[in-house]
Amino acid sequence: MASRDPGPSISMTEAPMGCERRASERLDLARPCKTYVPRIGRYLAGLTWNVSSGGALLQLDRPAPIEPGDRLFVGVALKRRQPIFSSSEMMEAGVVRVLPTDNDSIAVAIRFINAELDLESDLRQAA
Repeated sequence: MASRDPGPSISMTEAPMGCERRASERLDLARPCKTYVPRIGRYLAGLTWNVSSGGALLQLDRPAPIEPGDRLFVGVALKRRQPIFSSSEMMEAGVVRVLPTDNDSIAVAIRFINAELDLESDLRQAA
């Protein structure tokens, strides 16, 4: 039986217990994603590690010059066989933090901007 990859190995300081800052429940969900970074004019492939209606933690396949405060457009394959995203399916997001991983990629924490989406039901169906 194959074990699930636990996600990017990152070094982060955890908030004290009972001090959760997120307004939305997050779900551990590994799904392919596509990220467009307007500042560098490139699309980057990656994988989600957790997602909520307010944001996500992404692992991008390779290092990129992304910084906190950057704007991105992100498409998440909520259905297992959804390889292509139209621009209307991509959500605007702001980069909260960027962390190096142990496998020569980067982890990017994002917050969705103006996301008036009911992701909770979509995410539960995808999980």
